[in-house]
Amino acid sequence: TFLKVVNTAKQNKRLPIIRDNYELLAKTYSKQKNYKKALFYNKLFNDLKDSIQNSEIKKNTEELLLKYETEKKEKENLILKQESSEKDLTISNKNNYILFGSLVFLFIIVLLVSYQLKKIKKKNNDLKKSILKRNFQQKTHISTKTTVF
Repeated sequence: TFLKVVNTAKQNKRLPIIRDNYELLAKTYSKQKNYKKALFYNKLFNDLKDSIQNSEIKKNTEELLLKYETEKKEKENLILKQESSEKDLTISNKNNYILFGSLVFLFIIVLLVSYQLKKIKKKNNDLKKSILKRNFQQKTHISTKTTVF
């Protein structure tokens, strides 16, 4: 019956069941003093036990490696996001400085233009006064000439 179970387990690829039945067969043959078969099934049991353990170790190692790689990538992504945020902040600060500098420059230009306009206006006013004064002097001069004759 153990051999039937082993054959069925082999068809279904149930290695732990096969391993356990090899162990039972080895113990059974040992109790029956059939040491040759006991040794044969004991060897099969140990080989399969080692194979299953190696597979589990390999699987666990791969899972740990995958977990490590995933965590490593997540940390790298977090660092990249932080660096990107810092660069964005730096760019934003530079843009703010450029904007502020442009506004100061524009303000200075407006002040200079305003100052120049005031100067021109003052000159115009001075010229108007001068022209008016000259016209007045000419009129008074003409009127004094006509009254003298």
